[in-house]
Amino acid sequence: MKDNGDFVRHWLPELANVPNSHVHRPWEMSREQQQQSNCVIGVDYPTPIVDLLASAEHHEMLYRAATE
Repeated sequence: MKDNGDFVRHWLPELANVPNSHVHRPWEMSREQQQQSNCVIGVDYPTPIVDLLASAEHHEMLYRAATE
C-alpha cells in the first residue's frame, strides 16, 4: 500500500500542494519547490526544531561511551 499523504494533508492543509515525495519531509524541498507548492518552510510551515539524524548519532555515541 502506497502512502500518498492523504492523512497528513487532512490535518495539515498547508501541505495540500506539496508533492507526495515530500509530504512527510517538506523541509527537504528546494526553495523553488516550496514556492510552487505554496508551502515555504519557516513561513507557511515551521522549520524543524530537532535534526533527528544528528540527535540519534549523538545519543548512540553517548550510549556506546556509557556501556564500554
